[in-house]
Amino acid sequence: MEFLRGRPESLAAGPRHRGLVKNLQADEIALMSEALPYLHCAELLMLLPEAKSAAVFQALLPRRKAQVWTELAPERQSAILEDLPPDVLVEFLALQGLAKARDVLVRLSARRRHQVMRLLEHPE
Repeated sequence: MEFLRGRPESLAAGPRHRGLVKNLQADEIALMSEALPYLHCAELLMLLPEAKSAAVFQALLPRRKAQVWTELAPERQSAILEDLPPDVLVEFLALQGLAKARDVLVRLSARRRHQVMRLLEHPE
């Protein structure tokens, strides 16, 4: 993890280092990232392939999700939103509060927004 610089917006470490962690399971990466400063965790999520990044985000503790979310590039946020299971996405929205949840909902594709809205209306 020494290649992480705590600058999620800077992907200078790029492809050379992705192989070091991408073969780990998402829950292993999430557990390991709990020991990192949140900026390093956000940088790691930016370096991972999109599907793996979403799986790691899903496995993070709620407090860490909130910390790294605002540090992720909008494109990565959108990719994570599309890859999260609908029920996990609803849980994440609940933690965001109403105003932030609205901002997230408008960024979803129509299909995903419909899935999430159905869960919000009928939580069973």
